[in-house]
Amino acid sequence: MSRNIVQASRILLAAILVIGCGCRKPSPPAAVKIVVEYPGASPKIVDDVVCAPIRQQLIGVEHASAIISVSSNNLAEIYVQCMPNMMYVSMLSVLVDNRAQLAAPVLPMGATIKKAVDVSGQTIPPALHIHDVDCPDVHVDPLKASRLGISMSTVTNAVQEAMKSGEKLSEVTVKSSTGEKVRLTGFATIKTVREPNHIIVRWPSAEEQGK
Repeated sequence: MSRNIVQASRILLAAILVIGCGCRKPSPPAAVKIVVEYPGASPKIVDDVVCAPIRQQLIGVEHASAIISVSSNNLAEIYVQCMPNMMYVSMLSVLVDNRAQLAAPVLPMGATIKKAVDVSGQTIPPALHIHDVDCPDVHVDPLKASRLGISMSTVTNAVQEAMKSGEKLSEVTVKSSTGEKVRLTGFATIKTVREPNHIIVRWPSAEEQGK
């Protein structure tokens, strides 16, 4: 009888251990994050001209298991997760910093890359409420701008400053080559488009993970 009790106790203890292990939430993986600031840019522009070239450089970086980029107004956050049992996150930080700088020459003027920081144990990416928002879409007529002696960089800077200050784009003026102030609407069309307030891109994708 006592032997049956001992066996039953062992079975119960094993069951408790299995249940306990099954209920334990997995810890977030070790990871590093870089932040890239690009004032005045919408999430789509940030993803297209900032995140895309940096992601291209980061894919395949040693010790990395996944990359998640989150684009929002004015900035991007790019997370690089470590391989399992990766003990030295600082090593990955250096690799990520070096790879990100390879994309620096093709980033637009005004975009700045911050140093990688350790975000191990944090939820990646942070919880986001994604919904569509109204964003301005500016299309410059290159011929008209050229005749006025207005460069694209001048237009970009003017639009970014206006978006930061809240000025209406229809009232923005830029200087021509003769020093005359010209309204943006004189050589560009401004439309309002609906875009998500955040764009999240993961690598490897769900399809690649399933292979």
